[in-house]
Amino acid sequence: MTVDTPVHDPGMEARVERLERDVTDIKATLGRLEPIVVSMAAQIPYLATKADLEALRGELRTELARKPGYGAMWSMGIALFALTAASMSGGAIYLPLIYRAWHITP
Repeated sequence: MTVDTPVHDPGMEARVERLERDVTDIKATLGRLEPIVVSMAAQIPYLATKADLEALRGELRTELARKPGYGAMWSMGIALFALTAASMSGGAIYLPLIYRAWHITP
């Protein structure tokens, strides 16, 4: 037996052809994915980090703590309603007087 004699496998050619087709498909897929990966990599520096989100959460909690509560909001609503009701009542009282003043009949 000599070492230089190649062993012929009849199924090897079919497997190599199938492998070449698969590699061609892989190259085509990678070619379509490359621009997407590049655009994603370009956006990474602009994404928020965990530290950025924690800082934002702290600022948000501080601002929400300064916001008036439910009691204060109800008090303001009741006060506005009372002022509106008083204004409308005053208008209803003076409306006939104003009408008579503007429409003087000779």
